[in-house]
Amino acid sequence: MTNKRFSISMDPQVHTAIKEHADATGLDISGYMVAAAVAQMAADAAAEAVFAPWTPTTPKH
Repeated sequence: MTNKRFSISMDPQVHTAIKEHADATGLDISGYMVAAAVAQMAADAAAEAVFAPWTPTTPKH
């Protein structure tokens, strides 16, 4: 399977923070960003599983 690439732009301070966190975990930036994205998608799916069944109703006037 061929890996796909993204090119993203960010503030230099954000870049530095990401690099520092990636280094601290022993991952390269690409691996760190993929892990962060996968974790966010899992959190989004978990929240949707909890809240999607709830549908707010608008009172009729």
